[in-house]
Amino acid sequence: MKEPGEYRWSSFQHNIGQRQISFVTEHSVFSNLADSQIDGAKAYAKFFQDDLACDVLKKIRDCTQSGMPLGHDRFREKIEQRLSHKLGEVGRGRPKRVLTP
Repeated sequence: MKEPGEYRWSSFQHNIGQRQISFVTEHSVFSNLADSQIDGAKAYAKFFQDDLACDVLKKIRDCTQSGMPLGHDRFREKIEQRLSHKLGEVGRGRPKRVLTP
């Protein structure tokens, strides 16, 4: 898929005013893009005009696949505090066995 509106579950077409989807609830961030719905739709569409850099796209995919939050260190720290759980990459498999003499 090349365009965001091609994804079956995307709200893109609704948000840019191309198609009305009855069950889509407008998010407050979207509401704050502009004073009118038409200007908001134009502002929203602008976000999708340029391709993402490969490294940014890889970071988004890695975080999506691993279930990790995407954001700066302070953002991640806030989530860790709220969850009372450390987030991070965990090595695969069993922990290495330490042999004692």
